[in-house]
Amino acid sequence: MASHSPREDLFEKHYAEITELLEGFVISVVNMGDYESAENALIGYLVDMYSEVFLGEIDYILDALGVDLMPEEVIELRNGVNTSAFARSNFGRLKEILEAHAQDLRAKVIDSVDTVKLEDIIKDFRSNLERLALSEIQMGIEKASVESAKLFEIITENSILKTWNCVGDSHTCPICLAMNGTTIPVTESFSNVAPSVGIEEDFSYTGGDIVYAHPRCRCWVTYSKA
Repeated sequence: MASHSPREDLFEKHYAEITELLEGFVISVVNMGDYESAENALIGYLVDMYSEVFLGEIDYILDALGVDLMPEEVIELRNGVNTSAFARSNFGRLKEILEAHAQDLRAKVIDSVDTVKLEDIIKDFRSNLERLALSEIQMGIEKASVESAKLFEIITENSILKTWNCVGDSHTCPICLAMNGTTIPVTESFSNVAPSVGIEEDFSYTGGDIVYAHPRCRCWVTYSKA
């Protein structure tokens, strides 16, 4: 049953860069430097990543559905990419998350007494960095995918369905396994068809619009014509 997301290479492409930016943020905080500049650089990269993925997903959907568009329709699709909306909706959320991490790190720095401990603080925080990098990249990719599919549906007047796919290995959680294969209109939320109230509540992190049930989620969406 195990399979892999077709966007795995895309994920790997951005993971190293996001992790490096996060490390720069942590080092700035620990050294009492200008961590806000590092913070803004990270958010800026995520917005640029979203735009790049959005445009790539348009080509992916065209290929997956076997649709040929006129050049002007493709241009209209590409011009519909609204990264400013993504930036507005995510800027406050990311600032809040990073500020909480900054406060936690500063408290640990105050409690430390030597340089060795500062290095230990950074080392201990790497698990948080990994989790944040994994979550933000995966959510950005899946959000760009679904939003491009919605735009595709509007411009081409084709009704599009989205399907939840999970890896299905021993590390797959019960929520993702239960949702695997669920197919709904691209404009609807997976939370509306969750098999139990408990699962629906777990979608509160993203609203259920995308296939992301929890941090480190490896699920992905595929598309078909209605």
